[in-house]
Amino acid sequence: MKSSASFRSAAPVRKKLPDGTTITLKRGFVSSLDGKQTISLKEFDRLFDEGSDEIDAFIDWSNTKVGHGGRRPGAGRKPTGRRQYTIRLKPEAHARLKSKAKARHQTLAELIESMAEN
Repeated sequence: MKSSASFRSAAPVRKKLPDGTTITLKRGFVSSLDGKQTISLKEFDRLFDEGSDEIDAFIDWSNTKVGHGGRRPGAGRKPTGRRQYTIRLKPEAHARLKSKAKARHQTLAELIESMAEN
């Protein structure tokens, strides 16, 4: 039976840093941003849970997002300036308004607005 990649022993991975130096990454370890320090994942978790300042060497805080999602500028429906009203009509009055609006190729709101203007 073939073993999947996740169960094979992982060979160290070489990574080239922007300054040209090469570091070796091992499974179960975290390297600092400058590549000069390496700690185990358990040690990383401990530092993170304690809120230690030592963890700053391993996390690029400039790429982190604060919070989850949120409102983006300009997102959502644009305001129309219109208000919603609820009215109660007899079924016959509603049918008359609806047929009148259909004959004029208008919506009910457009028909009522035109009637209010007159």
